[in-house]
Amino acid sequence: MNPTRITHPRSPIPTVNFHCWRPCNMRCRHCFARFNDAGHDNLSRSEMLAVVQELARGFERINFVGGEPTLCPWFVDALDVARASGARTSLVTNGWAMAKRTDFRDAVLARVDGMGLSIDSRRSDANVTIGRVVGRRTLHVDELLELAEVVRGRGLHLKVNTVVQQANLHEDFGDLLNRVRPDRWKVFRVLPVHGQNDADYHSVAITDEQFSSFLARHTYLAEAGVAPVPENHDAMTGSYAMVDPGGFAYDNVDGTYRDSREPVHRCGWRAAFAEVRVLPERFASRGGHYLLERGDQ
Repeated sequence: MNPTRITHPRSPIPTVNFHCWRPCNMRCRHCFARFNDAGHDNLSRSEMLAVVQELARGFERINFVGGEPTLCPWFVDALDVARASGARTSLVTNGWAMAKRTDFRDAVLARVDGMGLSIDSRRSDANVTIGRVVGRRTLHVDELLELAEVVRGRGLHLKVNTVVQQANLHEDFGDLLNRVRPDRWKVFRVLPVHGQNDADYHSVAITDEQFSSFLARHTYLAEAGVAPVPENHDAMTGSYAMVDPGGFAYDNVDGTYRDSREPVHRCGWRAAFAEVRVLPERFASRGGHYLLERGDQ
């Protein structure tokens, strides 16, 4: 399959993942969005808002990710600009700030169409091993359940993201997911990205067979409407339109990150994405149109 460059008046991939804030308050060992490279510093408030406004010209939905997007001091402002510019909005979060600060949670949820919640285990010891901790503290299951209940109560789309790796490979997520009741459960095989998780990948990597076994063990959840939606390495590679914390469009087609020469707010979204490679067919095949196709979203 040959990479397709984005050159259309509007992007053939309707959703862009904007990694709007590089730092994270957690330190997951499998993380492939660390952006420790030179030139990937966070944007200023005015620059970030300019990026958001420009992305809204080319994409139907802006999905704010990180790092951890809720750490951005002007995150709510960015959501306001996106919506005022005509884009739908969503975020993927580890849930810490949303669970601990109800006023902030309410402000964010009033401005998004959906939320992805990263949950890699219900067990504290596994989360410590994974690195899904703040200091040595993990989010309690009850805090995750309360946050999920608030999201559902507002009629928003709720997705759970789980990265399968050595620390949670043999865990059964059935009881937790039956209580969280997400609209969608995305299950990712831990992905190696050169320059991002090289030092840790060897200790968290799993085989194709192990990933398939994890998925097979959870097929019974289809009866509850939360069957796993898997993404293996092929599905994750080249299927996302992405912008990094410095505002540069980038791709991962070659197993490493390759950036546009100029950031979006300087050259425009179309010029930036003309320099990176994406695969609209893979976006569609992994169900990327799901949220946009929901009649109530």
